[in-house]
Amino acid sequence: MNAVHPTFAPFLRAACPPQSSGLLDVIRAKDAVIHSYQPPPCPIGWLEYIHKFGPLQIVCHLEYEMPERGINGSPDLAAETRLISAYINGAEVSECLDKDLVKLIEITAASQLED
Repeated sequence: MNAVHPTFAPFLRAACPPQSSGLLDVIRAKDAVIHSYQPPPCPIGWLEYIHKFGPLQIVCHLEYEMPERGINGSPDLAAETRLISAYINGAEVSECLDKDLVKLIEITAASQLED
């Protein structure tokens, strides 16, 4: 299937010139830069949690509140986390995430801390 009839070869070369290696190098370099983006470091006092969603890794920065014991018969307060920011390949995506996914990330991160 890779063979071209000699009659059509000159026309195909004119219509579809072979790509230069220089262009391919530029494309490879651009892809390498895109994949090298990293999220900013997690602020002090916050929790960094990596949530795997299919082939994606969502790097999440969350506020964390420690669990508290109830005083004088009041109920205990469970640990709580709140998603502040989320990054995919270094791009901030927290505003784009579904509310159910945000809740899942918060619950999963809190449960991992309790273990």
